[in-house]
Amino acid sequence: MSSGSSMSRSNNVSSTRRPLLCFHGRKPVLRVSSTKDNPGRRFWDYVYYSVQQECTFFQWADLDSEYFAAELGKMKKLVETLKLHAVVAERRFTHSAVLGMIGWILLIFLWFHFSVS
Repeated sequence: MSSGSSMSRSNNVSSTRRPLLCFHGRKPVLRVSSTKDNPGRRFWDYVYYSVQQECTFFQWADLDSEYFAAELGKMKKLVETLKLHAVVAERRFTHSAVLGMIGWILLIFLWFHFSVS
């Protein structure tokens, strides 16, 4: 995968503000190169590449740094939102567990109270 690959797609997404899409109209996946020529270099690739469907979409991510930064910003926001949802869910679970324990204690107390009387 050299930078002069015949499979590379030359379009400047950052200037047109359109989402990056492969030739099948799907959002590509960000991958990291493990080749000798480009180790660690990020690139956009067809989402179903691993199942060998025919799509030759390929684009280096550094050619599209504004789009990458925007996508990264969206992902960071999503992570923060998910963290907040996790905290809320954890609190609800804790409250439910405490109320459940109180309910069981009250039930046992009432059962004991009425069985003794």
